[in-house]
Amino acid sequence: MASCLVLAACGGGGGGGSSTPGDTTTPVTPSNDIGAHMSMSSVTVERDLYRRNQVEKVELALLVDRPPAEGYYYRVTYTKKALNFIGESPRTDSGLDLQVGLSSPGVLGLGSYDDTITVEVCIDSKCATPARGSPFVVPVKLKVGYFAETEAGLPQQVLADAVTLPHDVVAAAYSASLDAVVSVSKAPTAALNLRSLADGQTRSVALASVPTSVALSPDGRRAAVGHDGAVSFVDLVPATPGAAMAVSRFAVSMPVGAVVLDGQGRIYAFGSAPTWAYLHWVDTANGIDKTATANIYSPVRPVLHAAGDRIYFSTRDVSPNDIYNVTLEATGPRDAVDSPYHGDYEICGQVWTSATSSRLYTACGKVFTASSDPSLDMRYAGSFAMSASTSTASFGYAALSISDSLVSNQLVVLEQDKFNCDPRLDMLYACFTRVGTFNATDMALQARASLAPVTVGADRFAQVGRYVFHRVNSKAVLLTELRGAPDAAASIRLSSLP
Repeated sequence: MASCLVLAACGGGGGGGSSTPGDTTTPVTPSNDIGAHMSMSSVTVERDLYRRNQVEKVELALLVDRPPAEGYYYRVTYTKKALNFIGESPRTDSGLDLQVGLSSPGVLGLGSYDDTITVEVCIDSKCATPARGSPFVVPVKLKVGYFAETEAGLPQQVLADAVTLPHDVVAAAYSASLDAVVSVSKAPTAALNLRSLADGQTRSVALASVPTSVALSPDGRRAAVGHDGAVSFVDLVPATPGAAMAVSRFAVSMPVGAVVLDGQGRIYAFGSAPTWAYLHWVDTANGIDKTATANIYSPVRPVLHAAGDRIYFSTRDVSPNDIYNVTLEATGPRDAVDSPYHGDYEICGQVWTSATSSRLYTACGKVFTASSDPSLDMRYAGSFAMSASTSTASFGYAALSISDSLVSNQLVVLEQDKFNCDPRLDMLYACFTRVGTFNATDMALQARASLAPVTVGADRFAQVGRYVFHRVNSKAVLLTELRGAPDAAASIRLSSLP
């Protein structure tokens, strides 16, 4: 049954008429010519797949330029491939607003969905006299795909020299001696990859199983790789130029989530499961897996101090989180020692050492000392400004990667909102990576911008920060990932800050 919209406004006259030669009377507007039309002839909507549970609405209107005094009748019908409701409300100008509800991308999945909205407008209740132009048919196309948005309120970070790597990145590190990014990947195959930043060439060597982590020796010429139940030792500089990188593999009696490689060829392995696990260490000279006395709540992302004599890491998901130091000796690693604080300062994520090796940067913006003197080690030394939370639901921002340079006196921080970027919460459509640059001396903020989406064909992918490194020439390079890219082996971009 058609609905009736009764209007107070007056419009065109009733009954028909005709004119004769010489008659100057203006012809009467036919009663069904009420000037009805739709505000849009078609609707196309793009919705990002990561708006999984977001029911979106679009609005269009039936406009009536010459509404009859006695009102008119209308009926709205629609198909339901992607449309799940249409709300109706009268307009003050005698038209009709339509609120069109679209099913959520999580319900529909990737694809293009075509619907139609049909609006019949009639002068009488039986629709013996349809309004001129009726029925009005509006095609509605909903495209569910990768349509990442740009973060509002911040400038977009300019990146230079962007290239797509031919593999994914599980973990990465920078070798200053080789001026190269060393990464491990699982797609297209399990491998260690060395990308020279000087000439852009990539050398790869196969790994026997999927890697979980990578670490470099202090001289940057050897690498350790973690695996489930093993570690690998890779010589990045073969004795014979052009030869393949040599790989040795050693069994470790636990799933390895992180590794550290010291200058004496010893690999220190940390657990991957969220539980307490003893630190393991393997001397690559004999390949024997030994268990240390240090019992650490994993997972952690440890770093070796430039002196090569101690490891730093911070805990996650314990109360309170803290920073720890493990001293390395010829007989093996000692027990982990925590900072003198107990919840006094927020600590989250992981730690990074400064270029001077005198600072420990933490993911929550707090900075601590790194010293061989136990009385001066892991002492609070200030902070740098993280982004402010944008909603009451936010847990604040956390750093993804931090690097600084003595040459340029620049500190670069990649950060993201902990709430929006938690994949368990279905908020990834609002997860953006921010790039903050600071004065490395006083840690004063200089600029902050957001990584822009990257268009590949018909898709627009969010660009997620993974790593930032400062090269020996002081230029900062970034590894970013295109979130959701179907081909993992084409999802990583290497670029630099101008």
